[in-house]
Amino acid sequence: MTSKRKRAMGGANWSLFVLLLIALFIIINYLSFRHFKTYDTTFSDEFSLSPQTKKFLKELKNDVEVYVLLPIGDVGYEKVSRLLDSFKVESKRIKVEYVDPERDKGRYEILLKKYQVTNPDSVVFVSGDRSRWVERDEFLEYEYSMFGEPPKMKGFKGENSFLNAMYDVVDPRKPVIYFTVGHGEKFDFDESGKGASFFKERLSKEGAVIKTLQTAGLKKVPDDASLVIVAGLNIPFTKEEEGVLERYYEEGGSLFLLIDPMFKEGNEIEFKDSGLEDLCKKYGLELQNDLVVDPEASLLEGRAQTFYGVDYSSHKITYDLMKNKYPILFTLARSLNIVDPQSSDFKCEKLISTSEKAWGETNLKELKNVKKDNEDYAGPLCLASLIENRKNEKSRMVVIGDSDIISDGTILSGLGGNTIFALNVVHYLVKMENRISIPPKQIKSSSIVLTSTQIVTNFIVVVIIYPLIFAILGVWVYFRRRR
Repeated sequence: MTSKRKRAMGGANWSLFVLLLIALFIIINYLSFRHFKTYDTTFSDEFSLSPQTKKFLKELKNDVEVYVLLPIGDVGYEKVSRLLDSFKVESKRIKVEYVDPERDKGRYEILLKKYQVTNPDSVVFVSGDRSRWVERDEFLEYEYSMFGEPPKMKGFKGENSFLNAMYDVVDPRKPVIYFTVGHGEKFDFDESGKGASFFKERLSKEGAVIKTLQTAGLKKVPDDASLVIVAGLNIPFTKEEEGVLERYYEEGGSLFLLIDPMFKEGNEIEFKDSGLEDLCKKYGLELQNDLVVDPEASLLEGRAQTFYGVDYSSHKITYDLMKNKYPILFTLARSLNIVDPQSSDFKCEKLISTSEKAWGETNLKELKNVKKDNEDYAGPLCLASLIENRKNEKSRMVVIGDSDIISDGTILSGLGGNTIFALNVVHYLVKMENRISIPPKQIKSSSIVLTSTQIVTNFIVVVIIYPLIFAILGVWVYFRRRR
C-alpha cells in the first residue's frame, strides 16, 4: 500500500472517529437533557425541595404559568430561577417566563396591568383565570444592619411562598375563618403591638375569608365557618357561649383556642377563669392557672417568662419546625395539663413543650423574683396541644396557652417560627394540610482562611507547576510521535 493511500486511509479513519465522537456527544447530551438527576451538596439543603412540594408538583393536573418580574441582576434572581428550574424538573405543567423590567419594558407593563400587580419586584403565578403574585418580601428574608449598611439576604422563603401561591391558583376553595369578639380578643391593629392584624392579613392573602363572630347571644356558629379562632381573652366566656363552641366542635367544626393566663382586677394579683375550662377538660385538657418560667430557654436575661418552646412532636403541624430547629417564642404563657377525657373518643397530643428546667409559677405575689417551689408545676410543661375526635374526624381543635404567638409585635420581630407554626395550625384545622408551611432556607456562607505561605504555595502549584507538567508531557508526546 502506497504512502499516499495510507495517508488517505488514516485521514478517513480520523474523520470517522471525529464523526462518531460528535454523535456520541450529541446522544449523551440529549439523554442527559431528558433524564437527569441533581444533587444538593449544601449544608442547609438550600436547593432541595420538600416532600410536600414534590408531591404537589407530581400530582399537578393544571398548567401553571409563572412570570418572573425581576431584573437579571436582582439579588434574588438566581435563587428564584434555581427554584423554578427544580419545579420544572418535577412537573411539565410548570411554564416559566422571565421578564426583565428594563430590557422588555412593554411586556413588563402589560403583565403588571393584566394581573394587577402593585409591587414591581414580584413573581406571578397563573392558572386558568386565577392569578396570584408573590412580592419580594414574601420570598426573601433580610438581615438589617444598625450602621446604615445595605441589608443582606439572610434566608430564602421562595419554596413556601411559591407553593402556597400555586395552591391558591389551582385550588378554588376559600376557607371562612371567624375570629371571636366581645371578650377583648386580639384582632385589629393597636399601637401596643398586641393586635393580630398581620396574622389576619397573612391569612387573607392566602385566600381565606376573615369574619368576626360575636358570641354573646349566639345560638349557633354560622354554617359557612371553616374555623373559629379565640385569640386571647380579657373577659371570660359565659356558659352559653362555651356551649355554642362545644356543639360546633362536636358537629364537625374546628377550633383554635389561644388562651392566656387571666387575672382578676384588684390590689392583689390573682388568676381567674377564661370560661373555657370545662370545654377543654371534657376533651382531656386542663388549663392550668400558672405563668410558665423557663430559664434554660429564656430570650432575655432576667425575664424567664419570655422564652422559646424547645421540644416539638413529630406531628405534621410541627414536623418541619422540629427538623429545621425553628423555635417558637412564648410570652407570659400558661401551661396545659393532659388529663383523662370524659369519653375515650377524644385524645390529646402535645405539640410543643418546655425544657425540663421550666416550671409553672403559681405565686403571683413574687413575680419580681420568681423561683421554683413545691407549689409550682414541674417541667417539662405542655404549651400547645392537639385534641383529636375519633368519633368525628372532621372535628379538630388546637389549644395554646399563649395568644402572643400571633401578635403583631411578635410577628414583626421575626424572632422564631411563630408565623409558620400558627399558619400550620390553621392549615391543619381547615383541612388543607398540603399547605403546611415550610421554614425558609438559611443562606450560609463559609469562608476559607489561608495564611500567606499557603497562598504562595497554592499559586506556585496551580499557576506554575501544573501548567509546566502538561507542557512537558506535550513536548514528550510530540517528539515520541516524530520517531
